[in-house]
Amino acid sequence: MTAPDLIPVAVSPTPATLYYGNPDIIKLASGKLLVSHDEFGASAHTNSNSRTDRSHVVASEDNGATWSRIATTDGMHMPAFIQGVEGLYRVGVSAWKESVVISESTDEGVTWGTPVVIDSSHFYGQAPFPPLIKDGVLYMLMVADSDYTWPWEGIVMLSCPVGDLMTAESWTVGAKFTTPSGIYGISESFAITDTSGEIRVFVRVDSATQVCQILECTVGVDLTLTLSKRYSFDGGNVKFQIVKDEVSGDYFLARNSLPISDGLDRRTLLVLDRSSDLIYWRRVLTFARNEAADYAAAGIQYPSIIIDGDDLLAVIRMGKKGVAQSYHNSNQIDFCRIQDFRKL
Repeated sequence: MTAPDLIPVAVSPTPATLYYGNPDIIKLASGKLLVSHDEFGASAHTNSNSRTDRSHVVASEDNGATWSRIATTDGMHMPAFIQGVEGLYRVGVSAWKESVVISESTDEGVTWGTPVVIDSSHFYGQAPFPPLIKDGVLYMLMVADSDYTWPWEGIVMLSCPVGDLMTAESWTVGAKFTTPSGIYGISESFAITDTSGEIRVFVRVDSATQVCQILECTVGVDLTLTLSKRYSFDGGNVKFQIVKDEVSGDYFLARNSLPISDGLDRRTLLVLDRSSDLIYWRRVLTFARNEAADYAAAGIQYPSIIIDGDDLLAVIRMGKKGVAQSYHNSNQIDFCRIQDFRKL
């Protein structure tokens, strides 16, 4: 199968100083597609603490062929969509390394209510992942710190009954899982159910050496996270995402493939893998590639994926060579549709 076409969703008007990142995607019951993304960089909007805090919502009513911005919100950074019992929600942070917050929309993402603070006990952040909903309870994770330094110190799991998301007191905040010894740092993490229905947490490992790894954690009844596995994983140094296909029972993984000989900052190849057990994976598609020799000037990264019938939809943070300030300081968000993905 050939790689799908990439369609621009949002393009920075000033790519030297305004960067677009952290995309997320959802399909509403009406058929409308929504993409959320935030902004960062020297000319990005900041709050009174000089922390970046702005995000945007972009919509498509023609299955992703064309896109238009429908909302801009401050005080909601790095947000992920949640389709609740009745409303549409976004959960993120009030600004980079600030509180966890949630807001609601009752008009398909055009307007958003004032964000409600869920927790302020840590300095939080997290690139968006679809929260896990199991037995009527929503589970999500955030990276957490005690200050503004780098790398992140650990991760925290939060949970809430899906019918009471806007009530801060309904949320439970677990203890912080701190970075294990011998690891430089940990970053984005997400929860998914395995083949037995148990919750497993996958954790990106930030590495200061030429090693790509991930961690896996089990979840206790009080949301305590316990390290269960640590292993080499191509692309574990960059955000990756796994979705479970309820039709086939298989799992699909979108990740960067990072040739170690070229360094961990090479983010020019996005691939799709498939597994029946979350252990053994096979590559089924290369769905985005940048052939630029100077890979530090181009990036294809941070995929967010959802299943839409027989198709898999993805939004990607893109740093275009010759336009973006660097591979990391991306200038646009792109969309693609992988048709008949179960046949891969």
